[in-house]
Amino acid sequence: MANFSFRDEITYKDVLLINVFCLKKSEPYGVVDENRIRSALGNQFQPYPNDEQAFASVYKSLVINHGFLNGNKRTGVITLYLASLIINNPIKISDQELSDLTYQIAGEGGSQIPVEVIADKVFGKQQKRKISITNFNVRETIVSYIKNHAWLMKELAK
Repeated sequence: MANFSFRDEITYKDVLLINVFCLKKSEPYGVVDENRIRSALGNQFQPYPNDEQAFASVYKSLVINHGFLNGNKRTGVITLYLASLIINNPIKISDQELSDLTYQIAGEGGSQIPVEVIADKVFGKQQKRKISITNFNVRETIVSYIKNHAWLMKELAK
């Protein structure tokens, strides 16, 4: 696969790359429903009051919609991390807290958790402005995140 670059958004190709890289070699890869993935990504363009809520909605939808055969939670988390780079507002919670939140969203009633609550938990109350990232190497960023957050990736693969 190629290295993808984005400016101020996460693309369908970016998310496909994220999903491939976050899977274990023994896990089958596949897109269950392209429309579910594209719908989740469309949330970043909705009129939320801030970028944190828009990307929290993308994360939540990727986790809930099950657009991939495997790795939906891991794909959602890594996408959230990439979003944090785009908006220049790092994730403020620990891997354990992010795992707990992801399982809460994936569980029964997870769709009822407001994106405002998710955004506040993940990014805190401080809002940052978007920055323009050019020639951003998604592949290297994904691989680095997976390596640096091995426990989280293993935990979300359960």
